[in-house]
Amino acid sequence: AHDKARDLRWRLNGVKEREAWLKEAEKNEVESSVDWEEIKLCLALKWQRAARERRDREGGWGEVLEDMRLARFEGERGKAGLVQEMESRLERIQYDDNDDDYDGEKTVDLRGRRAACRVLASLDFVRLGL
Repeated sequence: AHDKARDLRWRLNGVKEREAWLKEAEKNEVESSVDWEEIKLCLALKWQRAARERRDREGGWGEVLEDMRLARFEGERGKAGLVQEMESRLERIQYDDNDDDYDGEKTVDLRGRRAACRVLASLDFVRLGL
């Protein structure tokens, strides 16, 4: 896990790289070169940093990070649970980026990818990095 985290941090070390990664991560699983496990790793690293900097109070992402550490979000049921946790916290902190303009069918994967990208945006991922 540490090697993957180091590699992801290295690949996402600049604003342009993070912008491109976020755009790619938001695509559906068939079109995207970013897989769900990498998205989860990115979220975990960002939540860890936000907690360390005491910037996660609004979203309560530390609780989600702990559930992730305990493997509660593995498999399809776990993925759906993580998506639900992210969506409910985004609603609670009233983070809105006009996501309502999407007319297509929202699968769990696509909902998860969009929620993850919104979570990262709410924590200033592009500007601050991991």
